[in-house]
Amino acid sequence: MNEIDFYDLEKSCDENKYGSEGMDALEREKAFIINHERKKKKLTAQEQAKKKLKREQDEELLHRLEESARDEDDFKKVVREWDRRDRNRIRREHYREILRGDVPLEYGCKNLHDTRIYPRNINTPEERQLASGYFLDFIADCPREMEDLTSKKYIWYIVHSLKPEHRDILYLLGVKKFKVKKLAEMRGQSERNIRRARGVVYRKIWKQAYSSLVKMQARGYMPTLRERQFLARYENGMEDIDDDE
Repeated sequence: MNEIDFYDLEKSCDENKYGSEGMDALEREKAFIINHERKKKKLTAQEQAKKKLKREQDEELLHRLEESARDEDDFKKVVREWDRRDRNRIRREHYREILRGDVPLEYGCKNLHDTRIYPRNINTPEERQLASGYFLDFIADCPREMEDLTSKKYIWYIVHSLKPEHRDILYLLGVKKFKVKKLAEMRGQSERNIRRARGVVYRKIWKQAYSSLVKMQARGYMPTLRERQFLARYENGMEDIDDDE
């Protein structure tokens, strides 16, 4: 009896599930992570000591500025300094933001657990969240609570203000990725009506999101890379919604 090679079996399953393009994207992400880790190791001990000394000096300067504040103008200077540090922190976080793109969240799970022992069905991101005690995503995984799935306040208000029927369409087509035909059969409507309602919901969300981001940018907000891509697409005219989306 031939011994089963679980690694080759899993790899062939991944290729059948994600296709050649998906596997190429996975390999590119893996190469990027390896290169990123190599660059982090290139920092010498002297460079790290200099960075640590600079951070300590900045903290000492801020501490002295706070201790020397006596009147309203001094406290305004302290507030401006804290605001400047927050803007720099947000900008650094955005520079280091890595978008997954079309790479599935399940990729890399075998690096955390041995799939030869732990089956795939209990090795998904959802199952690992449950095992870690994070239940909020499951509590909010419904049309009436789905705005709690995001930490962005402007997105929360946009989704929270939707009508119940629009929330159902957004949840089933946008979150659960139902087909238009399946939703039409569930609701007893034509596919044309579902597509029209979906277009109304999506365009409403896009318009409100664009308006909110523009106002936030005017107040000094630094948009993330994905938000900048959305702004560029909206200003150039959003493409039509694909039936398979």
